Parts: sequence; C-alpha cells; structure tokens
Amino acid sequence: MEGKSPNDVLQILQKAEDTITFKLIPAETRMGAAAAVKVAGAGGAPGPVRESRVRLRALFDYDPKRDPNIPCQDAGLGFSKGDILHIVSQEDPFWWASEVCDVLFTH
Repeated sequence: MEGKSPNDVLQILQKAEDTITFKLIPAETRMGAAAAVKVAGAGGAPGPVRESRVRLRALFDYDPKRDPNIPCQDAGLGFSKGDILHIVSQEDPFWWASEVCDVLFTH
C-alpha cells in the first residue's frame, strides 16, 4: 500500500472479499549501524540500513554441530543458556539471523 493515502487504503479494504495480510515496516531508519540489516529498495538495490532492536535471552544451550535438522551447520550460531541474542533479520519466518551480544543489557 506504499504511496497510497489512508482513504485509498480504506476503499481497497472495503472492497476486499478474502483474507488480507499486512506486513508492517517501521518508518524509522538508522544509517551506519554496526549490526544492521540492508533493506532492498526499488529494483532490488540496497536501500537504507535498519537496525533491529529485537533481543532475546537464550533459555537453553544450542550447538549447531549437534542439530540434525539444520540445513547448513556452518551457518548456525551456537549459544549458551542466558546469552543475549540480537536478532538482526527476521525475513525468513523459519530462520532468524542473530548474533550473541557482548554487552549486558539492563533495565
């Protein structure tokens, strides 16, 4: 719906008869972030860089070398229970790209 006004979107939704799925993309971008994801722009060219703010605490140890279901063990990231994982890409719903954070986040 990029480039459409709210009224245009409303008209499209009112005429819809089947299921509609939305993909929401944050408008805020950061240039030059160290752990960032390049977003494809028009024509597949690299667009702005957007830093992921998603971080998770591992609830178990994981060793990709011992995982029989991983398609490429060398691409897997090993981590330990309690590690903080910074999710850098969620483009594939079945395979998230991440890195282990070196700093402790507190709140």
